[in-house]
Amino acid sequence: LLADPRRPGSVAFGLQALAQAAETVREHLPQDALHVLVDLSAPLTGLPAVSGDAEQMNSAAQQALHGVLALCGALAGDTEQDAGWHFLELGRCIERGQNLGVVLRSLLCSRAPLAATPAAIETALAFCGSLPAYRRHGPDVPALRLALELLLLDARQPRSLMRQLQGIERHLAALPDPVTGVQLSVSGRLALDAITRLRLLDIVSLDTADGLDQTALDQFLGRGDYLLRELSDAIAGAHFPPSAAPHSLLRVPTESS
Repeated sequence: LLADPRRPGSVAFGLQALAQAAETVREHLPQDALHVLVDLSAPLTGLPAVSGDAEQMNSAAQQALHGVLALCGALAGDTEQDAGWHFLELGRCIERGQNLGVVLRSLLCSRAPLAATPAAIETALAFCGSLPAYRRHGPDVPALRLALELLLLDARQPRSLMRQLQGIERHLAALPDPVTGVQLSVSGRLALDAITRLRLLDIVSLDTADGLDQTALDQFLGRGDYLLRELSDAIAGAHFPPSAAPHSLLRVPTESS
């Protein structure tokens, strides 16, 4: 998951794809971002895909993380906020929403022995950076309910699902709409569907007397993941249509003709 560049979803695979994407828009990137990109994959170079050295793997992961954070800082501080920037932020919000869904379904909805335990809940909160906010609250709010509110509904939390969906709506509205007319575009309808479902989510009903209703949460997150994937495809189809292959209007006769 860390060092194998052939495995989709691994850190090495992601950094490799990032470098390829950056190369195609090199002239639009700030210089600081280009400097960071040069050394971004260095910590993983030569690292064995399978290793028993936990300290080595942890060190490489930390260095890669620091590089990614530096890149995010360079892009946030020095990038012109034009349409390209809005597309960048759209991708960030969509991927964060998808990643959150994957993590929550794994930690809270699976049949693993530790799923939905206090340790799993705190791990999910730590992943989203919401653990300090969780710990600041007193015992007046049930722990599971509070965790779900922070992870899903609280737009003040930088990685909550609500924050991502609000960002998607905001950046979609800032883009030039290739479709004229008063009707919502496909992208707009999908974004509205996703955020409306989230606003109507009844957190209290998920916190049952027997604990978390894992099936209901899993179905909710699964539908959300589907909508985000469809949204990504709709944005790509509307704004980045593939170029049509050249073709002849005349039929070229073959030798058998």
